[in-house]
Amino acid sequence: MGQSRRVHGVTADREPEAAAAGAQPARPPVDPTPNALAGLDLGDIAVFVQVVNSGGFTAAARTLHAPKSSISRQVKRLERRLGTQLLHRTTRAITLTDAGRDFHRRVATALAEVDDAVIAVVDAHEVPRGVVRFTAPPDLGAEVLPALLAAFTAKHPLVHVEVDLLARTPDLVEAGYDLALRVGRPAEHGLTTGKLQDMSFRLYASPGYLAAAGGPPDTAADLADHSCVLFRADRGRARWLLHRRPAGDGAGADVVEVDVRGRLAANDMSFVRRAAIAGAGIALLPRLVGESAVATGDLTPVLPAYETASIPLYLTYPSSAHVPLAVQALRDHLLAEFPT
Repeated sequence: MGQSRRVHGVTADREPEAAAAGAQPARPPVDPTPNALAGLDLGDIAVFVQVVNSGGFTAAARTLHAPKSSISRQVKRLERRLGTQLLHRTTRAITLTDAGRDFHRRVATALAEVDDAVIAVVDAHEVPRGVVRFTAPPDLGAEVLPALLAAFTAKHPLVHVEVDLLARTPDLVEAGYDLALRVGRPAEHGLTTGKLQDMSFRLYASPGYLAAAGGPPDTAADLADHSCVLFRADRGRARWLLHRRPAGDGAGADVVEVDVRGRLAANDMSFVRRAAIAGAGIALLPRLVGESAVATGDLTPVLPAYETASIPLYLTYPSSAHVPLAVQALRDHLLAEFPT
């Protein structure tokens, strides 16, 4: 059960939507049923909130796993029963009317409290179950998460984990994600974070490349004489800022700037790793990524005393008084088992 603020038991209608003719009326006709407020459907209200939070009918339909036509019909039915228009619709976007903005502000808060209450009651006597939606950067997610999540799902067979590997950084609440792997502390409000590790980058190359190059470089300055696989380079060139890790006596780290070059460059770290394994040169990789390739014999550490400055890696999730058991279980698993 995810934390995307979907009220329990709410499902989108599955009946075909009647074809609409003409322009959208400025004020939908009032439902002739007496005491129309008593006939409001909680599911219609929840769907309306999801449409607004998602930014449109298509995104809401994808989140709710329902046809777009059903989502649209439920919002129209809500407008009819309220006797007022909540959304302005165009072929490209939706915007809230004044009435819709006020209604959304009030009911979104109420639905969130209902959702929290249901989660608290259900989780009080259940084991972790349901769907957890997780997002992570492609490079780290593809390399580190599979083994961690396989171990988790084996331990919790009633939990399904859906992973989206995204180069962009989505808004977790609006997009309906329960957990996220973030490089650097998130700037958004309303999020809780747990630090996983301080991530640094180190140098790696394939045994084949090092043999063909006559051996590894002896100093950081020698990197300028080697072919390197570059991440986001400028015409085959890049500048690497490396820190020599303190010696056992606790002496401070030396900082070295090295101008490097290479015939292969990419904006994807997985490509850089695979190119290094293929023998294209020396690569600067996240330690998590590089060490997994070292363990399989595909890569060898180069100048192991050097690394970049560290960047904190966080596990992030929307703040809530009642986090679903499935999300709690996965969060605790990752905080305990994530490699350091």
